[in-house]
Amino acid sequence: MKHGGTVRAAHRYSWELAHGELDENLSIDHLCHNPPCVNPDHLRAVSHRSNMENRISSHSNSKSGVRGVMWDAEKKNWRARVASDGKKINVGRFSSLEEANAAALEVRAKLFEVTD
Repeated sequence: MKHGGTVRAAHRYSWELAHGELDENLSIDHLCHNPPCVNPDHLRAVSHRSNMENRISSHSNSKSGVRGVMWDAEKKNWRARVASDGKKINVGRFSSLEEANAAALEVRAKLFEVTD
């Protein structure tokens, strides 16, 4: 959006209207996981790391559709992996997609700054 002659992210502007000026080193995280949302009750100021950790979806090229879980055709099982601080942590191998997802979620809850 454009305001006062400058282009600004609408969600960032919404948060600042409700809470005051935002430190330029912080990101706006959508608690509702809906990027177009500008409701300040659905937004929080966090580090870039926390914002990335709070992602719920998998990458667009994911074949499992589950964040951090992939099928290993050679071993014929699901592999769960979590990334934190630029390092990939192997969570384990599982017979079902649901087990792999649950294990990845558990590890993320222990490692990440914010887990809502």
